[in-house]
Amino acid sequence: MGALVGEVLRLERDPTNQEDINAVAIINASGIVGHVPFNLAPIMSAFLRRPINKGMAEVTGNRVNRGAGYGLDFMQVPLLWIVLVYRKTKNYCGQAAF
Repeated sequence: MGALVGEVLRLERDPTNQEDINAVAIINASGIVGHVPFNLAPIMSAFLRRPINKGMAEVTGNRVNRGAGYGLDFMQVPLLWIVLVYRKTKNYCGQAAF
């Protein structure tokens, strides 16, 4: 993954992904550096469908492995997921990190 510890990355839906219609791309200044894990993608994708909602991920550590044993070049990097929810009617901005 082309991201550094402490870097905050953008989350954006990636509906053109041929492998998963719910794919959510993890993006830094140079482009897509990865995708949200398959089991979390449907939830994040549904959340990000509302243009007012935003998602970010902060890199909290170095890569854990080289590929989770799938024989592909997938690697796991510890991230702190951050979602921002805005409600227009109440001037409310909520933030949740998990």
